[in-house]
Amino acid sequence: MSNYSNTTALPSPHWGPPPILMTLINAAALLANLSTLLLFLRLRLTSFDVFLANLLLVNLLYLVSACPLDTLHSLYDPHWPLSDALCTVYLYSLWLFQYLQVHAHVLISVTRVWAVRAPVAYRRHATVPRAVGLCAAAWCLAHILTLPGILRDALVFRRPLEHFGCQVNVDTAVASQRYWLLFLQVQATACEAVVMVSYWLIWYTRRQRRKIRPRRSVWSHSSRDTGNVELETTPSGNEKAVADGSTLPPKKMSCPVSNGPSSPGRTLQERKASASGGPSGFCLMTLLTGSLFVCWTPNIVYFLIISFVGDGIYDLMMANAVTVLFNVQTLMDPFLFTLALSHLRTLLCP
Repeated sequence: MSNYSNTTALPSPHWGPPPILMTLINAAALLANLSTLLLFLRLRLTSFDVFLANLLLVNLLYLVSACPLDTLHSLYDPHWPLSDALCTVYLYSLWLFQYLQVHAHVLISVTRVWAVRAPVAYRRHATVPRAVGLCAAAWCLAHILTLPGILRDALVFRRPLEHFGCQVNVDTAVASQRYWLLFLQVQATACEAVVMVSYWLIWYTRRQRRKIRPRRSVWSHSSRDTGNVELETTPSGNEKAVADGSTLPPKKMSCPVSNGPSSPGRTLQERKASASGGPSGFCLMTLLTGSLFVCWTPNIVYFLIISFVGDGIYDLMMANAVTVLFNVQTLMDPFLFTLALSHLRTLLCP
């Protein structure tokens, strides 16, 4: 039942820019994530596709469960017009799926680093069952991180909803909740740092390989002309001797680019090779990393400050602004996937 009695009038909703933006962004993101996830289900998924589909699924559940209640809360803030049980459901879904989004992006970034720096091992060991297991582990970790604080708030520390709204109590007098929130925010900051460092590693590896390739060609011509023994490094890291005027060509890595024709009939090996080293994977990481930095950083920094000093500095307009920006990322993810991956574009526009 509602926290408002028959004699207490429910405040009128505040239809300002934040609730309107939330409604429009969430509706567009719901349609985009659902459509892109259905496209993925038409494919024979690679391990990398599993991580992308996992992020789309998390976005979809976040938009269905947490976002409508979040919009409702922004309409009546600082009041909560629904029951205490629905407040618990709202807080749990909000925190759970936001941290699942963070973990899903980390899985994508770390997998890309593995694919670029060790392509042979990636193609050999990156299987769909392992990808599903890693996604399941990320779900378990997100529950372990968020559930204790939400339960303590619901059972012990929750303040009157009709006066304080549906918020986790991180008042300065509740030290355990503040430490829990601080841990979560530090963990989110570390995850964003992992995404940024992963992108730098991918960029650096690609840059070094561009420098090595012309040098290999020079070594091959030198061995033909002089008959000297040269050592040539193959893409797998082994060294081959080249002598007596003959050249042993290094084993070539099959790494098709993704700008060729792509269709549901495109082989699984071709799409896996593209995910491990093609330009489409680097394009996707560039777009994702840039959008994450813009959309996530204000939210993480703002709530990190609150976890340090308490919710005395909580500002409704600021909280709504960083929440809207955070939700923009759920709208951008499916468009970035479709823009960067040619097999999705072909399914969409055959």
